[in-house]
Amino acid sequence: MRVKYSSAKAFTCCVAVLSLTLSPLRMARASSDDTRGAAALFVEQQHIGSNLPSLAWMVAIRTVTFAALVHRLGRTEAASLVRAKLSLYRSDYQASWDANLASAYANELTADELRSLAKYGPTSPFASKLRSVQNDVGGEMQVASKALLTSYVSIALNAALREAPSPDSSGHVGDPR
Repeated sequence: MRVKYSSAKAFTCCVAVLSLTLSPLRMARASSDDTRGAAALFVEQQHIGSNLPSLAWMVAIRTVTFAALVHRLGRTEAASLVRAKLSLYRSDYQASWDANLASAYANELTADELRSLAKYGPTSPFASKLRSVQNDVGGEMQVASKALLTSYVSIALNAALREAPSPDSSGHVGDPR
């Protein structure tokens, strides 16, 4: 027995098979979008990304550039100048930092867990799970945000270096009085 297929029937069959195959992918993407949204909300509401300036400061003070600024200005003035520049450039990096955090949390927690953590913070029933994934989130952040943190610190230090008075030929900085 010979069965004839029309091109229209073959097309309809292919579409049906593809829709069955792609439907779980579409659901996973929607779920993933939901998780990313919940993670972004968690990061925002719990101010998780507020550590960016302090981490940048810890990186900055370990650089040769900071040591040069200390030599030129003294520790207090160098620290004040670098902190001011980190504050000035923070807004250029904060959104990307927060997005990287949200992505790292979305990889470790479900949307429901993240929504609960966003709403209830440390009193959420998922607070212990959050603590258990912190090392994984930290590792993901190191990988995802190393270049961002390096760029942020470099921009701030270079701006501070440009603003700091240069030593004169005798090695003194600024007004010789």
